[in-house]
Amino acid sequence: MQVSLPDATPISAYKPTSMNVLAYGRSGTGKTELAATFPTPCLFIDSDKGMLTVKSSPRIQNKDQIYFVPVQDKLPEQKDSRPMGFITIKAVFDQLKEHGKYGDFTPKTVVLDTLSSASMFCMKHVLFSAGHTGQQPTQPDWGTFRRALIEIIETGVAMNINFICLAHEQYIKDELSGRTWCLPMVNGKLAYELAGYFDEVYHMEPKQQGVSTKYMLTIKASGLVTAKSRLDLPSPIDSNYATIKPAWDLLQKGDA
Repeated sequence: MQVSLPDATPISAYKPTSMNVLAYGRSGTGKTELAATFPTPCLFIDSDKGMLTVKSSPRIQNKDQIYFVPVQDKLPEQKDSRPMGFITIKAVFDQLKEHGKYGDFTPKTVVLDTLSSASMFCMKHVLFSAGHTGQQPTQPDWGTFRRALIEIIETGVAMNINFICLAHEQYIKDELSGRTWCLPMVNGKLAYELAGYFDEVYHMEPKQQGVSTKYMLTIKASGLVTAKSRLDLPSPIDSNYATIKPAWDLLQKGDA
């Protein structure tokens, strides 16, 4: 089969149309609030029951333009034991992929809150489908799990919509080197690979200032934390889209 090669494009003409961000940290570090500051209309795929944060925070604007799809494994009307969490998440992403909108709603930002819960739902779905509920995952189960979760991530990144993926953090010690890594919390070894799927990877680090807490983003990698910014942002910065927007606007104008 003959391959049709694309023309070379000058870098000065390159203008990205959407952002993809992985933001991770422990509970209470401002992940959901950060995501809610991105351009609206915004759609949260809420598997962590974090909408109370959005509802109550005085720092979040345009709340009337923030929508959410609640995700849970067991539906109130459900009579069988089939886990529904990952099926629901996949159905939402499939609709966004096919139509660029969810129902009659066209978002500018889609938030998966969180990938950690989606990972748990995905493994439960895989084990149930294989008839392995209550058992340790087999090697084929891990392969199915990895493919299913990566498909969700790749769908989100490929959409012409800002994709914000939130995750909890975990500390993993390499038994051979003795090094400890702070990584996004997902099942299996995928945690080491996640950063490669995103342009922006932020670690959430709150700082206590007297009686108040200031939420910050670590943008640069360290010996412990995985982080990066293709926007060449400074580190750390305030945890708000407003601190990211100037660098993004420069790219949109072609001035960067």
